[in-house]
Parts: sequence; structure tokens; C-alpha cells
Amino acid sequence: MNPEIFTVPPQPAASMAPEGPLSGKSLVIQPDLSVRGWLTDAGSKALAGYHAVLTATLISRLKAAGAIINASARMAELGFGVNGCAMFQALASGNFNAGLMTDTLGEARMAACQAGWWGFKPSWGVLSRHGLTGLVPSMEATGILARTPSDIAALLAVMAGPDAADASMSPDPPPDFSADLKISASAGERVRVGVLKECREGLGKTAAAAFSGAIDTLIRAGFIIEEMNFPDFPLFSEAHQVIGAVEASSSAGKYDGVRFGFRAETEGNWNDMYLATRGQAFGPRIKAFLLQGAYFQFQDYTAFEAACALRRRLVNQTAALFKSVDLLVLPTRPETPNPFSAETVPDTYGAFHFTLPANLAGLPALHVPGASPASGNKNTDFGIQLMGPPMSDAGVISAGLQLFSTIQGAF
Repeated sequence: MNPEIFTVPPQPAASMAPEGPLSGKSLVIQPDLSVRGWLTDAGSKALAGYHAVLTATLISRLKAAGAIINASARMAELGFGVNGCAMFQALASGNFNAGLMTDTLGEARMAACQAGWWGFKPSWGVLSRHGLTGLVPSMEATGILARTPSDIAALLAVMAGPDAADASMSPDPPPDFSADLKISASAGERVRVGVLKECREGLGKTAAAAFSGAIDTLIRAGFIIEEMNFPDFPLFSEAHQVIGAVEASSSAGKYDGVRFGFRAETEGNWNDMYLATRGQAFGPRIKAFLLQGAYFQFQDYTAFEAACALRRRLVNQTAALFKSVDLLVLPTRPETPNPFSAETVPDTYGAFHFTLPANLAGLPALHVPGASPASGNKNTDFGIQLMGPPMSDAGVISAGLQLFSTIQGAF
């Protein structure tokens, strides 16, 4: 075990995992998902030394189904981006069957792309956020990384469902992941997949060639491809950044050095302590993000209101696309900037340009590995995502299953 990648906290004395649908499955999580008694610092100095006092609903459900939660992987500060994230390295160790990590900009899908695994972000409200140390409440969801779409469905079947402890849960019944997965298209019809012109235009030469190869893979798997226009697609990033920064600034307000976590050394009064703590508790990238949020909260609130109106417009425009197609296909990552070395807020948003729309609109999105290798090189995969309308999670995964055998056969 390399503690720079993941740690194995002490386990409770002698309790056998119960028999269940996930019996024997080993999972690695991030230290922003609470397990009672475990260090839950969310990768931030602001929460240094904090140990969870409760267990997240998702963890309780997984354990009740026989899963073994036995390790915590290093994460980017407060889950913003993947610079500093070691989830893909933890999965590469061969010690785990699956991983859970917070997806706010597309982090779970990006880590899955790096690992060569399948990565899924569910519809907002399908999985409980109770016990999650969140940053952007209206956009984040617990993402799943696994070797196959079937493994993702098995985990969702256990985790999804109402939770009285989480008021953000959808009032609608969750998708039935335990039943045979079926695409949302009518019985007997082939699945229609929309390809956005604006996504093709936003790719470099190598990534564009890989994406075209992925479209060919979809066609071989039996999907119907339809070219579509979405002129406002670049505005997803702008709306996400303004709204996300404001929500993050509000969420991080509780890290004040008074109740828990890091407290700066100071000889002044409590106000001096608070200012010093806030100044020292965060790294430069997350601090810049929080300062942006504070600016829009207190200096330019009209910009935040405009971003919220823009969000609604983009959600409506996306819903209109799904009247013509069952799914949309997007790249997972661009050639540049590299998400794993992005040190600034603009670079981070640039790296997640294609994944963050699913978060802004609350849609399910599945990263598909192996469908778009660069120049036929399996080791350089820019990835594709299948994105569906709200609560079509089972249909999105079903489409992944349809692709799975085609991709496996290509290698």
C-alpha cells in the first residue's frame, strides 16, 4: 500500500460483512464521504484532523448489501477538479472492484477515463448526499467507477432510493437498476444518438480523429447517429463557473476555525483568528474559486442571477434536443488543458468543458472507455460520454452495455 495514493483506516473489530448482492466486492472511496471514525478531511487543510461522526447513507446501504469499504483515496481539495486526485492510481493497484468519488465538474468520469474504467454520474437526486462533505450542492453527485456497466448498475441498485435525511432527493421513484436494463427508446426501435456540431469544433486534431472513430464504433454497435446543433453549448461552462463559485463560497463558510478542522495560530482576538484561519486553510486554486463566489455574492449579484437564468435556458434547450434523440454523445476530455495538472480555475474549467454540462443540467452521463483511442493506440483514450435526459439512468447504462461487447471485440 502506498499512503500517497490511498490509506486503509482501522476497521471495527471482527464483524463479518453480511451476505448480499455485493458480497465480497471491495470499494475505495474519497475522504469527503463519511464513514464514522474515519478521517474525513476532503483533501483540505480546512478540515485537518476531522473524523466523521456519522456514516453516509450510501456507505450504510453498500455495507448492508455485503460490500467491503476498506480504503480512502487521496483527492483534490474539496473535490474541485482532479489535480491531486489519486483515484485512478488506487484502481490501478488491483485492490478494488469499484470506486466512489464526488462528481461536480465531471471528476468521476475524468478519473475513469484516466484509469481505463467505466465512470458514471447519476441524475441529480438519485443518490443521497447525506454524509457528503459537499462543495456545490446543486451540481454534485457521487460518481461510480467500475470495470463494466453491469457493475455500475449493481451498485446503483443498492444505493439509489429515497432518504429522509436528504431533502435534495428527487420525489420521483428511482430508476429500477435491479430489473433488466432497457433503453428509453420504444421497443423494437434502434437508439438514436445526437452528435453536437459544437463539440466536434471544440476538439484538437488528434482528439477530433479519435471522436470520429468513436462515432464509427457507435454505428457498428447499432446506434443511429444524428448530427445536431447547440449554439449555446459553450455557455454551459460560464454558467457553471458563476453558480458553482457562489455555492462553493457559501458551502465553505463553515470552515471558520471555531467548530472543527484547522485553526490558525494567532495572538489577536477571535476576528483575527477567523481571518488568519480563512487565509491559511485553503490552497491557491480553491481559494481563487471561493473568492470568485464571494465577489458574485456581494459585489455583482446580478451576474449570479443572470447565470441562474442562463442555466434554466440551457436546461430547456437540452430537453428540446432529447425530443429528437434518446442520448447525446460527447467527448470526455480535450487534448488540452490536462485536467490532472490544471492549477488555475480557468484551466480546470477548460479541462472539464465537455463533462460539466451533465452537472449543470443534473443529467446522467456514462464515460465509455476504449471507444476513442488516439490513432489506434489503446493507451491514449480521450473517452466519450453517453448523456441522457433526467432519470434515464438505466437507459444510459443499457446503452453502455450495448457498446460493451463491440468495444471489447475491437481489441
